[in-house]
Amino acid sequence: PCILSLSPTVTITESGGVGARLQALDVSLTNLASNEKFQYTVTGDAVKAQTGTDRIEPRKTLVFQVKIAYPVPCCSPPKLSAVFGFRFQDDKGNALTQDILFAIG
Repeated sequence: PCILSLSPTVTITESGGVGARLQALDVSLTNLASNEKFQYTVTGDAVKAQTGTDRIEPRKTLVFQVKIAYPVPCCSPPKLSAVFGFRFQDDKGNALTQDILFAIG
């Protein structure tokens, strides 16, 4: 197989006035041609190692990069569907999740 390298920049903006900690970002890639799935998780600790924090202050922004090496069959460009699932715990102790779906290729 060939390796498709993805390096999206993730920008998270807190808009509700309550800070939170990013617990994890779950990335789920699906090759629409073969229906093969690939799962990848970025922990809050990994984000903290990259940016110095896993915390999003009220009305502030957190920016980091995700590096993913995705195996694909050679000779055919993949059409991918990606879901980025964010897991947070806010300053009030609430667990929050947000999924974002987009197409690649």
